[in-house]
Amino acid sequence: MKKVIVLSILFVGVIIVSLFLVNKKQDSNIIFVENCNLQVSPCVVQMPYGSEVKFDIDPRPVVMNQRIYTMVDAINHSLDSAQLDLKGIEMDMGYNRPILKDIENKHLFKQQIYMPACTSDFMHWQMTYIISYQQKKYSVVFKIKTEKE
Repeated sequence: MKKVIVLSILFVGVIIVSLFLVNKKQDSNIIFVENCNLQVSPCVVQMPYGSEVKFDIDPRPVVMNQRIYTMVDAINHSLDSAQLDLKGIEMDMGYNRPILKDIENKHLFKQQIYMPACTSDFMHWQMTYIISYQQKKYSVVFKIKTEKE
């Protein structure tokens, strides 16, 4: 009876440790970019798989109530897909996750998006680009501030 209890406890322990390691591995696919501001210039990010990806918006600076283009440029490699998750920080602005169109044979992805207006004079946004490379997903997170024109 004691063997069954000990084996059960060990089994549960192994499952808990395995789940922790899986979640930790998934978190390593999230890159928070703090040393580059998309409102000022394009940002080149070194990805965990070794290649660089350039993220860009046009025109800049982005203001509220404006259509912009967002681009993802895989430098010297190909991506499976790219999309953008746009979230308002101060205010929930609803679900906004456009899929970027492949316009250059899996190297350049681009999509026009609309930056909504807010009742305040400014709005902080979290722009999370979700890119897929060799069927693994990577999230690259930027924060920007938009103001009324």
